[in-house]
Amino acid sequence: MNPYSTFQLAQSIRDRTFRVDSFSGSLSPGNGKSLPSYNGVVCVSVDDDGILQFHLYANGVSHAPSTTGSAGEIIPEAELYSLTATDLSRTAWISESIPPSFQVSIDMRESSSVVSAPLSQITYQIESYPPELEGYSAHASLSLETIDGFDFPMNSVVQPHETPDNISGLRAARFHTEGFELSLCQRRNGGVVIDVTCPTPDLPDNLEMRVVESLQSVLGCDIEWIVMKTHERRMDRVTIRSSQMRNEHPSIRPPIAFISVDMDGKVWQLFDTYFQTVLTKAPQNAWHPISANLYSVLAGAAGSTDGEWSALGVSVEGLVNEIDWRSSDDEDWLSKSVKSVRELIDKTWKPPTGVTSDQEQLFRKRLNGLLDSMVRPSAKSQLLKLRDAGVIESSEVEAWSKLRNTYAHAVRRINLPSQAECDRAERVRTLLHKLVFLAIGYCGEYTSYAERGFPNRQFTSSQQRVSSIVSDSSQSR
Repeated sequence: MNPYSTFQLAQSIRDRTFRVDSFSGSLSPGNGKSLPSYNGVVCVSVDDDGILQFHLYANGVSHAPSTTGSAGEIIPEAELYSLTATDLSRTAWISESIPPSFQVSIDMRESSSVVSAPLSQITYQIESYPPELEGYSAHASLSLETIDGFDFPMNSVVQPHETPDNISGLRAARFHTEGFELSLCQRRNGGVVIDVTCPTPDLPDNLEMRVVESLQSVLGCDIEWIVMKTHERRMDRVTIRSSQMRNEHPSIRPPIAFISVDMDGKVWQLFDTYFQTVLTKAPQNAWHPISANLYSVLAGAAGSTDGEWSALGVSVEGLVNEIDWRSSDDEDWLSKSVKSVRELIDKTWKPPTGVTSDQEQLFRKRLNGLLDSMVRPSAKSQLLKLRDAGVIESSEVEAWSKLRNTYAHAVRRINLPSQAECDRAERVRTLLHKLVFLAIGYCGEYTSYAERGFPNRQFTSSQQRVSSIVSDSSQSR
């Protein structure tokens, strides 16, 4: 039986009371045969900054282990350590990939050495039901407890008996997407619990990553979880992460502006399309490139207005590259022409007298790069195609070009942004959102930040409008 609930664990992280005590702990390197191992009493706790840390009490330790690398080199995986600590309830906690930069001190009261270091996360795994039920498989599930609260459109009333902190009222959002059941519920202390039930007994790869990147991209906020619980087949796995309480919570304008009450479900309609895209098309153990581009805007906003606007311009370029473009007749003749020039150069061109072999190779490399640039469409040329197809506006392309060129050079702002600069940035934001819709195949309502008052508009029939320049793979989920 699981002695810990995710709610209790999250609360213990917030109030800094989390603690694991073990009389039989070990700290061992991966495959570093020359590195020492340590055994002894272990205490894992949370410091005042929200960082997990361990203290291992051992005898005869005078200094931290020495690594083979030099300053600036990444520590080899074989030299990273793993911590195992079995607590008083016989639950085995494990933390991996610990750099060997330990602190070693002497505890005079216990006459022993203390090995200490921060931890990024720690995990335990137990059977969720007894062996007698072998063969029974419930639906796989995921639960995340976040360190901070965030805004989302709510559509469900919560009763006090449904939550461990006895909240009530319109505090949750519940919806479905392709067999997955999702629930977001506010916690009394300001956090949010995100629950996902899968349609099968098995968890999709990187489900936690897909849920978080989809919510961040649709809601325009940074989501940081501190406790994650997964259930798959007969096993429950709980992971606790280090986290720092933040005074500032970075956020950006979402693709669809919303209020706390979900009137029509349009935000979760966009989430449905986005989630299915990243669930099926994202690379293993990494965010989908669309999410990475959107997060760069969020990260920029955490620094400054100029940081956000600079990231807007770069992200538009990144999203243009995520669209699978069809080749036009103009591009076909250009490609054929460049190919014929390459063949002509290879057959007939010879370097002048006195040019060395290395210089010849350098010249050919530069020449090939020049020819490549002729057939590689620029971001602006692709945006102009979308403008001509009626997907985006001329004013949006012009705003992006101006903003991108501005931040291509060093900017030191002395005065507050002007109205013209704000209008330009919001046109680029709307352009960015339209590129997201095109990349994931979304048709529906969105907020036009390019217009005063930020009215809602419809992104409709995008597939039919751009079928001549964008392949079907960019428009399907």
